[in-house]
Amino acid sequence: MAKNQETSPIFGTIKRAKTRKRGASPYKIHRRVREPVSPSKGRVVGYYASHKNQRPIGWESQLELKACMLMEFSHQVKSYHEQPATLYFPCKGRVCKYTPDFEIRTKSGSTFFVEVKPLVRVNDPRIKELLCAASDFLGERGFGYVVLTEEELVKPELLRNLTMLKPYLLHRLNGDEIKILKRSLKKNDAASLETLSKVSGSLKNVYSFIAHGHASAPLEKPLDLDTEISLTSESNRENFLFNGRVAPDFEQCELSY
Repeated sequence: MAKNQETSPIFGTIKRAKTRKRGASPYKIHRRVREPVSPSKGRVVGYYASHKNQRPIGWESQLELKACMLMEFSHQVKSYHEQPATLYFPCKGRVCKYTPDFEIRTKSGSTFFVEVKPLVRVNDPRIKELLCAASDFLGERGFGYVVLTEEELVKPELLRNLTMLKPYLLHRLNGDEIKILKRSLKKNDAASLETLSKVSGSLKNVYSFIAHGHASAPLEKPLDLDTEISLTSESNRENFLFNGRVAPDFEQCELSY
């Protein structure tokens, strides 16, 4: 997470890895400031295939994987990147070198950094002191800082539904198909999954409609043909699928970036 250094030539800075374009593609290849660790005994690491970022996102724990899933489907999250920058800031009378787990850029234009950590460690006074110092350092430079724990990330039914919906991100509806479904929901305020599947011609189209954020469903409950679907409101488009913890107390709160 962090290393203490007696001195640093780049004290008080945020060091980012450079990005480079991939051929003629409009997408940039993200370079992490620190590569995720290799698998070891008792530790599982891997990559999450992100449709939103158009590349695999490296994760180093099951909690980080769950964070990726929630960020992927949060309407307010425009993009997210792992191991985004190394920070050098004062803490405990020394210069601390620290790399947050993620950086999130929102559709409203704000940017905040994310640390994913078990709650028992967040409540450790020594770690909490470091997290507060990182939050202060980033806040002085116009960035937010959020800590996510298992209490924010372990949502079994929601994660099951997101896993089910993810393949439908690759299934894009054309303009006419979207208009038909929106017209049906505007007329009735809400409709069942079964009704919309008949209107659109297939359940696949409805799942794609939900996955791409055109409609909302109660994703923290099991989905079935009787599940009520409604159009995504503007307020819902500004929402995250997760709460977070912020300095100085790191109590759970609703995010508003």
